[in-house]
Formats: sequence, structure tokens, C-alpha cells
Amino acid sequence: MDRLGRSTVQLLMLLDDLRSRSVEFQAITQGIDTTTAMGRMVYGQLAVFAEFEREQNSVRTKAGMASARKRGKHIG
Repeated sequence: MDRLGRSTVQLLMLLDDLRSRSVEFQAITQGIDTTTAMGRMVYGQLAVFAEFEREQNSVRTKAGMASARKRGKHIG
């Protein structure tokens, strides 16, 4: 999911755009099938989790870089 869009809103807009063109989204390995209410719910939840994980990665990266700077490491 994190490769399809950068935010929950963007992923939901993508799904809406696909559906407006009579295209349904399926991701077999993730068990997502937007032809069903359950599949749309799973898609939405995974979109939220993907955005959260992206934000957490950013927080961890910034914290790691700040820690390295405090130890005198050059961040390039």
C-alpha cells in the first residue's frame, strides 16, 4: 500500500478514481478485494497503517540523525 500513495487520503482518492472508471482493486497477497465491503474496509485500514508506518520511519530517521550529530558524526 505504501507504494501506491503517500497518505490515507491519496490512497482513498485512488480507489475512488479507479471505481469511477469501473475498475476494482485486488491485492491477492494482502487479501484485498475492493468488490466487497470487507475488502474496501481492509483497503482503508491498510492505507491508515501505511501512512502511520511512513510517519514513524521519518521520526526514527530524524531521531537517529540527531543522535549521530550529538556523537559528532557527519551526516551527509
